Formats: sequence, C-alpha cells, structure tokens
Amino acid sequence: MRILIIGASSFIGSHLIQKLEDLNEINQITFTYFSNKYFPGQENNAKLLSLKCDVRNIQDIELVIDKSHPDVIIFMASTRYFPPPLNINDHEDINIKGLKNLIDSLDKLEKKPRLIFANSGAAKLTKKNMKINNSELDNYTLSKIKASKLFNSNKTTKNFNGTEVRLFTPYGPKDHEYRLIQSSVIKIIKGEYPILRNPNSVRDYIYVEDVVDAFIKIIFSNQNYENIIEIGSSNPTSTKAITEKIYSIMDVNREIEIYESSDEEQILYMKADLSDAKEYLDWAPKINLDEGIYNTVKWIKENYKVFYE
Repeated sequence: MRILIIGASSFIGSHLIQKLEDLNEINQITFTYFSNKYFPGQENNAKLLSLKCDVRNIQDIELVIDKSHPDVIIFMASTRYFPPPLNINDHEDINIKGLKNLIDSLDKLEKKPRLIFANSGAAKLTKKNMKINNSELDNYTLSKIKASKLFNSNKTTKNFNGTEVRLFTPYGPKDHEYRLIQSSVIKIIKGEYPILRNPNSVRDYIYVEDVVDAFIKIIFSNQNYENIIEIGSSNPTSTKAITEKIYSIMDVNREIEIYESSDEEQILYMKADLSDAKEYLDWAPKINLDEGIYNTVKWIKENYKVFYE
C-alpha cells in the first residue's frame, strides 16, 4: 500500500508516519510540507519521500499525486485556531480551496485513491448544538464547516471514496509550543508561570497515540464511511483542570494565575461523539488524561533543549 499524507510535517503527521513506517503492509509513505519538516534520519529510509507542496496551488497537488501514485491520501493541511495566522485569508485558501484543489485533482484520475479528510471538531459547532460566546462564528470555524460540506457533497457529485475524520483536541509529544500543555510546561521550565485567560473553556483532549490508532484503523479498513468519524475522549476538561494536572506533575505549589478579560474565547465547549468510531472502527481511547499529560510533560522536559529552545 502507498500512502500520501498532505500537510504532515509536524505534530500528528510525525507520529502517524512513525507508526506507518513499522508496518510491512505499507510500501511507501509520501508526505508533503509547506515551510518546514521534522523527520531526522529520513534520508536513510527508502519508504519515505518528502515533497514540498502548497495546497493553494493545484499544480503542486497534481505533482505530488503523480510522483506518489497513492492508494490512500490523507489530507491534513490546515490553518490553526490559536494563535490565528497572520493572513486571515489563509482559513479560506487552505482549509477550503486547498481541499477543493485536491478533490479537483482526483477528479482527473482514472484510478481514484481513497481520501481521508482530517478535519477539526470545530466543524461540528453551531449556535444551536454548542456553547458559542459571540454572535457570529469566527473565520476558522466557518472554514471548517464549509470544508466539511464541500467534502461530503463532492463524494457524490465527483464519485470518490472518502471519509471525514473530525479531531477534537489532540495533544502529546512534539505538539506545537503555543498549545496549552506545551506552553505551560515550557514556562515552568523557564521559571515562569502560565496566566489563564479562559480558565473555564472546555475541550475534548485526546492523546496523539489514540488519534494515530484511529487513522490506522481507517486506512486498513478499506471502507468508505458515509458517517463522519469523531475522534476525542468524550470527556471534556477545562483549561484550569489541565493546568492543575500539570502543576501537580511538576510539583508546582502555587495558585494558578487568572487574567480576567472581557475578550473571551469564542468556543467555550466541545465534546466528541464516539458512537460511529466505536461501531465502525471498534475504536475507543486507550490512554486516559492523567497518563497522557504525564507522558507529555515528561517528554517535554527530556526534549526541551532539542525541540523547543
């Protein structure tokens, strides 16, 4: 089997590639990056091929498909929710137009690979089914909702096999330094302490190894799931509770600082529905939050100088 992962040069992608490398059923893994890549030693691995790709350019996507001849494509290219990108148009250009470029590229092929679309749990958000702080959804959330509609409507009109996977709040080793757990641990290592602006913001945290296991199950299922597969813990936890766990692991004996601000975070609550993941994939999280945070904190402390300094 040949795998193409578009937008896989950092956190989740690095863990997924590492797992796929060890599987005999996988003959080649092609991964794309935009501005950077982190895979030391890949030059000595015949299974790995890295290619630079800007998903906003359809010619780039067509080129990587032509070079990789994939059986399965995983689209992981995405903007981030926080901190927001410098160019606000990136949400539209990458999350929506980038996905459309891939779908249009597949439309030209006689043999169509299966497509796995890694979307955000934010695509589930509406004013009716989730707690939203402001009256209007932000550009990031809107782009994720629109991308989901684009993907699922085109499965029928352009006749390709595809599954949408919604990831809620993945965390773990190699995560970005601006994410809650990483940034808090890094501050404490430096002798500083995090200041929470939204202590009651609730997220559905899921350890990266569990996320990777879900992707592996989808890859090897050879199925096209009509239902959207949600990947989370289904056990939402507040920002303050996460910080308290970090303080306990790192033996920090002080009150958590909270900055009272009127500029609250827009998304206040998220929770994954695991019913489809359990029914179709026989998947459920294996690593609980306490173990996952402990593993993450330990990894950051051991790899801080190499990975973040």
